Amino acid sequence: MRAIETIGTLDAQGHIQLDIPQPQIASSRVRIIMLLDDEGDHLSSDQWESAVATNPVCGDLLHLYLKITSGRIAAASFKVQGCPPSIAAGSVLTE
Repeated sequence: MRAIETIGTLDAQGHIQLDIPQPQIASSRVRIIMLLDDEGDHLSSDQWESAVATNPVCGDLLHLYLKITSGRIAAASFKVQGCPPSIAAGSVLTE
């Protein structure tokens, strides 16, 4: 497994068009974390955004925090309540 950062655009149907195509060996599913503007509000410079993900099987909880500067991720941090693999996943996300 690997983590990447890229930027894309949502079209009118909600489909994502990535700015940089990703190499694909075979058909596969991916997990995507998106930062979306709320009702026309734009992500301002030096703004922190957050997201929460849970594992419904074991109850692990991941809080992800991203600092957005000029439309790019400038810093990332996380908090995890869960097992070592969940902690490792948070670490990979913020590398």
